[in-house]
Amino acid sequence: MGLEGLEYRTTPLTTDKIWKGVANKPTEVDMPGGLSGVIWVQPYYVTGTGAVLSSTYLGYPGALCANNQDDQVEFSIPIPTGFTTLLKAVIRILPKVAGGPGNLYHQCSSKWAAVGEAHDTHTDSIAVAAAAVVSVQMYEYDISAALTGIAAGDTVGFNYTRVGANALDTFEEAIHVLGLLIEYE
Repeated sequence: MGLEGLEYRTTPLTTDKIWKGVANKPTEVDMPGGLSGVIWVQPYYVTGTGAVLSSTYLGYPGALCANNQDDQVEFSIPIPTGFTTLLKAVIRILPKVAGGPGNLYHQCSSKWAAVGEAHDTHTDSIAVAAAAVVSVQMYEYDISAALTGIAAGDTVGFNYTRVGANALDTFEEAIHVLGLLIEYE
């Protein structure tokens, strides 16, 4: 088995290109729909009685937030120099199997600044709210509203809280916070 047909590329892709197999040959093509970048950040820190940072569930590593606990997961996100517009910002969550369908009660807050600014020059949040979730089905918590006004060069500190001790949280099992996804142009 030889290496015929392989091409080597020594220059990096531009920020608005992706690799796609075209006619059995890797080809650089435009990102779909104006998308020019993706940031995926796994949890950095957890706090709370039931929180576990290094946890794996069904083959997905992430942070565990226990049932009936007010557990927090934190992220630190650098915003790249090519960033101009936020297209999507979500926290990806995988609810555990025994919880049945129910409401996940949660909230988030953020703060950000550029180099040379105070760490909390900008702050934002999303109030506590319930979201319907189903066991072992991926759920995306839209956090775009907590990132209004971020800009290239900012560093964002982000806090996700499962308010599991509240009676409105009816999902009776732990959840895995897999990471934070940002798509931008």
